[in-house]
Amino acid sequence: MKKSLYNRIQNKVLRWFFLLIPYLFFASTLAGTSSHKADYGSINPSDKAVSSFIFDVMNNTPISIIPDSSLNSFVGSSQYTINNLLNSNSHHNFISVNALAAPPTIVCPGNISSNTDPGFCRAAVSGLAATISDPDGDITTLTWTMSGATIAASPISNINNIVGSYNFNKGVTTVTYRVTDALGSTTSCSFSVTVIDNQIPSIICPNDQTLPIPACALQTDPITFSLLSVSDNCGIQNFLSDAPLQFPLGITSVKWTANDVNGNSAQCTQIV
Repeated sequence: MKKSLYNRIQNKVLRWFFLLIPYLFFASTLAGTSSHKADYGSINPSDKAVSSFIFDVMNNTPISIIPDSSLNSFVGSSQYTINNLLNSNSHHNFISVNALAAPPTIVCPGNISSNTDPGFCRAAVSGLAATISDPDGDITTLTWTMSGATIAASPISNINNIVGSYNFNKGVTTVTYRVTDALGSTTSCSFSVTVIDNQIPSIICPNDQTLPIPACALQTDPITFSLLSVSDNCGIQNFLSDAPLQFPLGITSVKWTANDVNGNSAQCTQIV
């Protein structure tokens, strides 16, 4: 009788022991070191995520990979915590993996100032290229837009860095670059290009004149003159002279002035 009771107890203990073996193995796996990463399955570099993603381990147990709270960063090599979602996160392990969602970086040139090119109301400006990088090496597009004095935009696909020179209109233009990686993360930067018009107008006075004074008169008859030529790279605002309507006896110097739209002026003198 005692032997039969002993055998029954022994059989129950053995049965429980064999039932507990898988759970003990699973718990030891979760509490293991990063060398047991294979126990959790493989992480495909293409399975990138901004915050977390889930893959299955043994018995289809869902495991979430999230940024470690002490680092909370995707830059460089980030540490991730593997949490057992079905066991109140009581088991965890740390693994170090390459950055799964590191955003791209971009550095714009500094603000640029240039004078207008001779004879033009614009300037060919160089040194406009941006510097881009990404820890994951998965940059897909680099685009740019221009607003202000010059309005333009690059194609929306591929890498579009502004190399060489680009023509900017007189005034202030804001250039904005935007870089995007394969995950869709974007980073942007901006700088300004200021083109200044410091060219004076071109002005050619009327020819010098000798005018008769009618008999018994002290002045010439009324007369007007016109400039032979006036022009400017950005445009003439106005031109004028200090010539009188009638000229007295003797020599009179007539000063002509031309003003452009940007506040530059030029003068010439006519002798009458």
